[in-house]
Amino acid sequence: MSEQIKKKSGFRWFVLALIFCIYMIAGADRSNIGMVVPYIQESFHMSNTDIGAMASFFYITYAVVQIPSGHLYGKRGVRKLYSLSIVLTSLATFIMGFANSALHLKFARALLGFSEGPINIGSLTTINRWFPAREKGIATGVFMASIKFAPAFVPPVCAWIIICYPVVAVCQR
Repeated sequence: MSEQIKKKSGFRWFVLALIFCIYMIAGADRSNIGMVVPYIQESFHMSNTDIGAMASFFYITYAVVQIPSGHLYGKRGVRKLYSLSIVLTSLATFIMGFANSALHLKFARALLGFSEGPINIGSLTTINRWFPAREKGIATGVFMASIKFAPAFVPPVCAWIIICYPVVAVCQR
């Protein structure tokens, strides 16, 4: 019996590491968008107002979906909604890559906000259910660090991609 408890104990830390990675990746988008705004404006002929609207669509849908998400997590559990949210986030990100108009891009950003909104609620619900009271503080701290780690790590990677993109474009011809 004590071996099962030890295995479960170790597994919850693995789950926390996954939560860290998932939310860091979710935060990567928010870190990158600021770096690529000039390229988005040029490619889609968007004004600063359009860029502001695009950001607003993301955050409005992100915020609005959190209330029903919390309710659904409480009623139905985490597994299905959390998984669906991660899949939809990936799909929305994929759609953004194929946007061919400013309207399409704004729609994709709104879809991304709608998809990502449940992720942090699901992460906190998982932490609340899987960690004993004496470990919830550290687990929550690890989770919160993930969203701050993304802006520290991702912009240099994004800058490197922007710098190397012309080389990649030449290689593809």
